[in-house]
Amino acid sequence: MQQNSIPTRLLAAGTDRNDRSSHQGFTRVELMAAVGAIGLLAAVALPSLANAHLKSAYAVCLGNQRQLIQSVHNFAQDNQDAIVPSDYTKPDGARVTLNGGGYWAGPTGDISAGISREQALQRVQDGLRQGPLWSYIQATEVFHCPGDERVSLRKPGSGWAFDSYSKSEAMAGSGFNPGPLYKRLAQVTDPKMSFVFCEEADPRNYNLGAWVLQTTPPGWVDGFGPFHEGGSMFALLDGHTELHRWRDPQTLQAAVNSTQGLFSFFWSGGGAQNPDFRWVWDRYQYPGWKALP
Repeated sequence: MQQNSIPTRLLAAGTDRNDRSSHQGFTRVELMAAVGAIGLLAAVALPSLANAHLKSAYAVCLGNQRQLIQSVHNFAQDNQDAIVPSDYTKPDGARVTLNGGGYWAGPTGDISAGISREQALQRVQDGLRQGPLWSYIQATEVFHCPGDERVSLRKPGSGWAFDSYSKSEAMAGSGFNPGPLYKRLAQVTDPKMSFVFCEEADPRNYNLGAWVLQTTPPGWVDGFGPFHEGGSMFALLDGHTELHRWRDPQTLQAAVNSTQGLFSFFWSGGGAQNPDFRWVWDRYQYPGWKALP
């Protein structure tokens, strides 16, 4: 009888195996606890990831605009102090109207409905290569702010656009301006208060023409690009950048409309009492400029 008996230690081991096999997997309570923990972690992590993305877009945009300002100075050094004009004559004598933001040629071939985003981007790249700044910045991504999501949210022909920056019309524009234009760097009396580039969101597939301020009625022609949590980045001639968050709801709405491909030109909510208009006016300087009362 003793020979046929099973040792107690083996019985105990067998019992352990059976106990473990009967509890394989998670109970419903355990699963609910795990899902809750994952949800809590996601709730904590997602805002941090979003904040990191915003900071990254800001940093890249800041770097882009500083490169653009540096290229303006480089162009001036090579061209007898001239500011990049909106009508440009190449060294070979060919004339190019710089429709794109007032400083590049605009897309080579229309950006229209029916073409792919890849085709639209290729047309933008071809236009950038024809502009005078391409000699100093041979990188397409410098002309785009990562916070400008029109490239992914919209389709060509419906407010899609790649270029995020426009030149101030006061800086050697085409003449659509409330006053005279600066033609050379030496003419600019206060470089630290004279912006050269701003973020614009023209709904017409690219920033068509330079950015223009108007005095009657007080406002501006083009919608800004609110690519940084309701704010837009400006690059001033002395090389520094400033981020301005739009305070007036009408100002911000006009900018948002532009990013959605909606007509928003000739915003007329300006005037000395509007903090956004005053901020822009102070930095949109031209020969004969005067401060608002």
